[in-house]
Amino acid sequence: MEPLDLRARPPRHPRERLGGLVMLPRTIDKARALLAGGQPGRYFISPGISSYVLDKLGLKEAAFVAAVAAARDDADVAARVLAGVDAARIERWSSNLESLTVAGIPPELRPAFDALYGPRAPDALVFDVLADDDAAAFALPRSERGAS
Repeated sequence: MEPLDLRARPPRHPRERLGGLVMLPRTIDKARALLAGGQPGRYFISPGISSYVLDKLGLKEAAFVAAVAAARDDADVAARVLAGVDAARIERWSSNLESLTVAGIPPELRPAFDALYGPRAPDALVFDVLADDDAAAFALPRSERGAS
């Protein structure tokens, strides 16, 4: 896959799915930014929700970046990393992530989250916080902000 420059545009919306799994396209974009010639800008995989997704898949960041580097396209990445994962499990993970609120962020990740995104209402959905942050950083028009 080709490297990405995430200084020019944000990774895909956190709610976008690939193989049924939310965050997978966004995490692929972050991995592509780590490839030679890419630029991650302000984005990272670990620690955070992307690393949570990789943990669920039993993957380390380096292994995932290598899978992305070797893949032809998104479908190839999905085939590599979702092989053998039950669709019901993927749906459960996606549902849990889509409903995650700021109050639900694990205590060990909360200081980093607060440092990145500032104080947020406890009932705010984390995916909305991420999308709003992307929109603010890149002055995205409403039509490009994704489903919030």
